[in-house]
Amino acid sequence: MLVLTAESSQVSAVDSILIKGTVTAEGKKCVGTEIHIYDGNKLIQVDLSNSKGRFEIHLFAGGRYTVEFTHPVMVTKRIVFDLRTDDLGTYPEPFECDVLMYTPAYFSGMSSSILDFPLAILEFNSKKGKLEFNTIYTDAIQELYQNMLIFAESTDRTIWEQK
Repeated sequence: MLVLTAESSQVSAVDSILIKGTVTAEGKKCVGTEIHIYDGNKLIQVDLSNSKGRFEIHLFAGGRYTVEFTHPVMVTKRIVFDLRTDDLGTYPEPFECDVLMYTPAYFSGMSSSILDFPLAILEFNSKKGKLEFNTIYTDAIQELYQNMLIFAESTDRTIWEQK
């Protein structure tokens, strides 16, 4: 699951948007999660979540970024931020992005190819001066992902385990 909400405080960096949040797994802060930032296919930055699972990154105008959350024992999650605009304005709103991670074992016994795709696409709305979900893509992928989580939580998958 991915929990995304907008915040109303402001960022001081011109032509960038602050993306911040917390990475958790099984109700605990996910310390040391790597946050890989790609502009197109080019890796441009790597950050880590801190001792409280928190992270803060700045994304700049003009790019279409894929932000990838990776942890050695968790399934990687991706979010696309489309900032292909000349001007983000002076003080765009920060974007709160809380990421819930799961172990690969959580999805055992089912096809998890959907997890290779970004869980959300956010696009900068120049008129409103903020990020907004591409609802067609994000709603469709979130429905598929939610169905996987429901299946994982309601199915006795021990029948697939080797004895």
